[in-house]
Amino acid sequence: MERYLVHYSRDAGQAETIEVWKPTRLLVLLISLFLAELAYLASIKLHLYPPLVRGIAWLIAGLVSLRLTRSGGSLDGLVAAGLASILHMASMLVYGLVVGFGLNAMAPSRELMFYTMLWVGLTALGREMVRSAAIRGGPFYAVFAAYVWGVVSWYPLVSLLLGHNLGLFGSLLEAVNRLGFILAGELVASLLVWLYGWPAGSLYIVAAYGLFTWFPLIPAGTAIGRALAFASASSVAAVAMYARASGERGWWRIVAVYAAAITAMWIVLGSTGVLGFYVFAVGSGSMEPVLKPGDLVIVRKASLDSIGVGDIVAYRSPENGVVIVHRVVAIDGDALVTKGDANPEPDPFRVTGDMVLGKVVARVPLLGYLARGAFASYLK
Repeated sequence: MERYLVHYSRDAGQAETIEVWKPTRLLVLLISLFLAELAYLASIKLHLYPPLVRGIAWLIAGLVSLRLTRSGGSLDGLVAAGLASILHMASMLVYGLVVGFGLNAMAPSRELMFYTMLWVGLTALGREMVRSAAIRGGPFYAVFAAYVWGVVSWYPLVSLLLGHNLGLFGSLLEAVNRLGFILAGELVASLLVWLYGWPAGSLYIVAAYGLFTWFPLIPAGTAIGRALAFASASSVAAVAMYARASGERGWWRIVAVYAAAITAMWIVLGSTGVLGFYVFAVGSGSMEPVLKPGDLVIVRKASLDSIGVGDIVAYRSPENGVVIVHRVVAIDGDALVTKGDANPEPDPFRVTGDMVLGKVVARVPLLGYLARGAFASYLK
């Protein structure tokens, strides 16, 4: 049997020589992880810079792995990685526009920015080289193995088991954010490496991690919301790549249906408020012509002191608990005076802080007819 074969990239018309895949190549994942863990432990004992030393160890392991397997990459993968990164940026931007933006507590200081970028870049290059050497040209179960390996190897596990946390997880908020990134991001990285090689995986990890960690502003919703926004973009990108690579005709229809299912999930969760906003379906004409029956409204959580005259607010009626969306026409001490635009008189009661759910920031015409009853809460 020949040791090497020619892999042809359908998208870019490029040929790439790679080693014939064997299951034993998955051992590269375990061996490289073991060496990286040893390097990390040694750096702790020698009082060096553990993340940087671990990054260098990953890079060395990656270069050796590529040398042994002759596993390369294709330029068209960089386009796919770029598109996946843009999709992540778009999802985080949309979520931020809904819930607002706040300071990123996980962003490193200016003094640590270069150091952080350096060790993240080295780690990304080395890990994706190792992943490429292990699964490039292999079957799909190799991708799953690389995904599990990627999740497990993200943090220095041996050091954590020995009690050397070193602030890697930080607060519970940071842990939830990072967990969402790791579980979702590793899936995309594994598929990119499997389909296109290590350059695509490296670019994606650096770009996605940079967006998630280095940006000074992030969506101000909830940790679950940020993690879900990242995971949603990752899953759509993964489905698109796999459907396209499978050669199915009309693969974009599969992606469209999946994206619609993701949207429905956001509406369902949005109706609970756990993502930092609410989703309601308009059921009456009290706010016409601004809001019409059948509209879907998105309500950002807000406190009483952040609401002014002219804002459209959602609150629960003190009489029956029904959600009402009306405009603030006056402020009476610590309470709001509200009125429907189409109503002749203000509401018969004052809206206090404990009744307020938030401010309306967006509406989607007609979608409320589909969501009402099944997904979104009904309001007056």
